Amino acid sequence: MRVQAEREDFPDFCKGVLIALVVFGHAIQYVVLKGQAQALQDPVFSAIYLFHMPLFMALSGYFATPAKLRKVSLPSVALVRGGQILRPMMTWVALTVLAHIAIDLFHQQHNVVGWAKFAANALVSSYWFLWAVFGSYLTLRALLALPLSPAVSVPVPVLILALLPLHRLPLVGGTLADFAFMFPFFCAGSFLGGRRKQRPMIGVNGPARYGALAACAAATVTLYLRWTPENYVYVNRMDLIHQPGAVIAMLAAGVVASVIVIALTHALYTGIRGSWIAARVVAMGQLTLQIYLAQGFFFVIVGAFPLALAARMPYLAALIAAAAITLFVLIGITAVVKFSRAMGNAVFRQVWGMELRRV
Repeated sequence: MRVQAEREDFPDFCKGVLIALVVFGHAIQYVVLKGQAQALQDPVFSAIYLFHMPLFMALSGYFATPAKLRKVSLPSVALVRGGQILRPMMTWVALTVLAHIAIDLFHQQHNVVGWAKFAANALVSSYWFLWAVFGSYLTLRALLALPLSPAVSVPVPVLILALLPLHRLPLVGGTLADFAFMFPFFCAGSFLGGRRKQRPMIGVNGPARYGALAACAAATVTLYLRWTPENYVYVNRMDLIHQPGAVIAMLAAGVVASVIVIALTHALYTGIRGSWIAARVVAMGQLTLQIYLAQGFFFVIVGAFPLALAARMPYLAALIAAAAITLFVLIGITAVVKFSRAMGNAVFRQVWGMELRRV
C-alpha cells in the first residue's frame, strides 16, 4: 500500500514544490524587482527558471499518456480541456483587468488604451503556460491520430516548430514561441508516463543512476554559470535559426536541471513523507491550476503598493520579503478556493475549472 500511496502522492508533491517556486519567481519579478529586465539577471530567478516550467510541463504530460489520449477524440479533448483550462482563465483575466482598472481609478488615472493593452497582454501573454498546456494536449492528440509511429510523428513537428519564425507573428508570436519551447517537455512527460509501469518516475538506485545524476548535476552547474538573459525563452523566442546556442542551452538546461530537481524533491519527499508539511505540499500540488489562475490577480493587488524592495533593503532581506509575499499569495488563494465552495457548483466550475468537491 505504501508503494501505491507514493505513486499517487509524489507527483502532487512535485507540483506543490514547483507552484510555490512559480509564485516565488513572480514575487521576485513583479514585486521585489519591479520588472522583467532586472529579474532576468537575478541569480535566484535564473536558478528557478532553469527548470521549473519545463518540469511543470513534463508533469502535465506525465498523466496524459498516449494510451489515454487515444481513447478520446480530438474534439472531445478540446471541449474537456477548454472547460478545465480556458473557461476559468477567461474569468481570471476579467477579474485581473477589473482589479487593475479599479486601482488606476483609485489613483485618478484614466487610460483606456492602457487598459486595453493590459487586457490583451493578460489574455495572451500572462497565461502563456496554460495556452501551452492546452495546445500541447490538442497537438499531441492530433499527432497520435496519424498513421505513423510516434517516434516519427512527434519529433518531426517538434523540430518544425523550433525552426518556424513563430516569434515574428503579431500579438500571439511570443505565446507560440513559448508553446514551441514547452511542447517537447509535454511529449517527453507523456511518453515517460506511458511507460511508468515498466519504468517508474524514480528508478532503482545503482551505479548507473548515480552516474547519470552526477553528469546532470555537472551539466546543470555549467549551464547555470553560463546563463545569460538570452537563454530565456522571453528573449530568444525559440529562434533556432539566429540564436541556436541560446535555444539549445535553454532546452538542455530544462532537461538536466529537471532530472536533478526530481531527484532532490524525491529525497525530500522520502524524508518528510507522512508529516503535516508533506500533506500541505501535496494538497497545494492538487491546486496548481487554481493557484496559477489566481496569482496574477493577487500580484496586481500586491503590486499596487510601492514596495520596490530590492532597492531599499539588502538582497537577502528582499528574498525573505519575496518568500513572505509568496506565502501570503498561496494562503490567500487557498482561502478563496475554500470560500468559493459556498457559491455552488456552476460558479465554482466557472471560476476554477473543476467540479465542486472537497478541497
